[in-house]
Amino acid sequence: MHDIGNDASCAKIRDRLVKLLIENLYGKDLDWIEGGKLVGEADRNIDGPSAPEFKPRRDLNSQRGWR
Repeated sequence: MHDIGNDASCAKIRDRLVKLLIENLYGKDLDWIEGGKLVGEADRNIDGPSAPEFKPRRDLNSQRGWR
């Protein structure tokens, strides 16, 4: 597998997909947008005593992840 996300030949497709993503974000995910641009979320510390506890769930409310 090769990451072509930053390949100039894919820029038009990538920009279209990012635009669609921004248009469909809602709720807390809107924090990922600044000045109309997708900025994402700061990395979380996943090691150590403050690491979030993973609790797998099997219902429809758990389909959205951290990112």
